[in-house]
Amino acid sequence: MLITAEEYSSMGFPAVSGGNLESCIMRSDYIIGALTEGRAAKAVAAGGQPAQFVKQAAGFQTYMLLKEMETIEKSQKSGSEKVALGDYSYSSQTSESSDVQTSDSDTAGINVIRLLRAAGCLYAGVEVSE
Repeated sequence: MLITAEEYSSMGFPAVSGGNLESCIMRSDYIIGALTEGRAAKAVAAGGQPAQFVKQAAGFQTYMLLKEMETIEKSQKSGSEKVALGDYSYSSQTSESSDVQTSDSDTAGINVIRLLRAAGCLYAGVEVSE
């Protein structure tokens, strides 16, 4: 795993009620592993500054997953409906807190990409043909 529950807490991410931290950490490992084609795990194994960037990215990804689980649990309790297809989503209940959460998730997602790019885990090559 890219990070542990202790590392997640020590990075300063807030505790989120509901949801299983360990399963969200494992899911974030799968997501980041697929996004980076395995480069993230190699960066963590190598250590140094890139490893710290990858660990921070895993923390942000875990936080996003925990917030998503919290939102789903709240919507199930309140009886509201939430539908998501890729980047498009809507819910039958709107509130100010859901708008704030969306912007938090957007910011966290951008941070994941920036950190993985800084760690050198995202492929950004351009093919040139002559």
